[in-house]
Amino acid sequence: MNLRSGMSWLTAILVLVPFAVAAPESAPVDLGTLGGSFSQANGINPNQSAVAGFASLTGDTNSHAFRQILGGSIKDLGTLHLDPSTPTGNSTAAAVSPIGVVAGTSDFDSVDLTTGTLNRFRHAFYFANGTMMDVGTLGGSEAFGNGGWNNFVVGSSFVANDIALHAFLWKASTHSITDLGTLPGGLNSEALAINTNSVVAGSSDSSDGTTHAVVWLGKQVHDLGTLGGSFAKATAINGKNVPVGFSFIADDAEAHAFVGSLQDIGTLGGSFASANAINDEGVVVGFSNTAGDADVHAFVWSPAHGMVDLNSLLPAGSPWDLQSANGISSNGTIVGVGTINGESHAFRWSLGVDF
Repeated sequence: MNLRSGMSWLTAILVLVPFAVAAPESAPVDLGTLGGSFSQANGINPNQSAVAGFASLTGDTNSHAFRQILGGSIKDLGTLHLDPSTPTGNSTAAAVSPIGVVAGTSDFDSVDLTTGTLNRFRHAFYFANGTMMDVGTLGGSEAFGNGGWNNFVVGSSFVANDIALHAFLWKASTHSITDLGTLPGGLNSEALAINTNSVVAGSSDSSDGTTHAVVWLGKQVHDLGTLGGSFAKATAINGKNVPVGFSFIADDAEAHAFVGSLQDIGTLGGSFASANAINDEGVVVGFSNTAGDADVHAFVWSPAHGMVDLNSLLPAGSPWDLQSANGISSNGTIVGVGTINGESHAFRWSLGVDF
C-alpha cells in the first residue's frame, strides 16, 4: 500500500498547537564535551529527562557516545569490546528512549579465527543499566544503530557476504534481530527511527533504482514515495505515526524537508533541508542551507508559523551559530549542534514561546 493514498493510522493533517514549555531558557545551554573540542546532541526523549549524542575526548582523536540525565553533565558511555593493543575506538549515540535507554553505533574488535587477524568493525549497541550491549548483525560484518525505543533498536546491517544493507529491528527482551527487508525489487534499506507504536521509519531502494521514504508496520513495508526526485528518507516518526525527513524534488535540483504524507515544507532559502525530528504536538526541527547555500542553520517548523531559522530567535549578541536541530521533546525542548567560541558543541534550548 502507498501511504500517499491514505492510511487510517497516519496523521496527514497536523493540528495547530503551541509549544508547551515548562522551563523557558533565554538562550541555548552548552552541554559541553568529554574533554575535547566537539560534541553533538542527536536526540532527546519525550519527557526531556535525557539527551544523547557524542563528544570528542581529550586530544580530539576519538569520540564517544554520551548520555545526559536530568540536566547533569554528559556521561561517557564508552565503546563495545576493543582489543587493548589497538588505538581507542569511537562510538555515537543516536537516540534515547523515555526510560533512558540509548541506541547507537560503536567500534568493535574481533579476531578472524581462520587467520588470527584482528579486525575492527562497527556494531549497533543498546545501552541500559550501565551496560553497552552488542546488537549483532544480519550476518554481515557491520551494523549501525540509528534509533531506539525502550525495548528496541533499529538500524541497518550488512547481510551475509556484505552484499546488501538491510533495515533491522532488534528486541532487547529476546536478543533477537529481524531483517525488515526492502520494497519489492529493492536491494538496500535503512531504519532510522521507531516510535511507541513500534512503527519504524526509514528508506528503501525500489525496483526502478530510486530510493523512497518508507515505514514498516511489523515486517510489512509501506512506500511513502518521494517529492518527485530519485531519493527520499524518513528520518523520524512521532507517537501519532507522523513521519518527517527529506526528499529530492523533480530533476533532483533541490532536496526539501517533508512532514506527514510527504508535505513539502521547503528550506530556509537554500537547496537542501532535512527534517530530523518531530514531537507529538507536530513541531518539527532540522537543518537547512540558507539562501545561496551560504550557510547551514538549524530550523523549527510548525503549521502555524512555517519554517523559522533558530538563529533568528537567539538573543542579541548571542555567541551561538546553531547549525542543526536533531531532537525535540514533548514540551518543545530542542537539542542539536551549534558553533560557540569557535567550537562545535551540543546544545539544549527550551524556547519558552508559543510556536
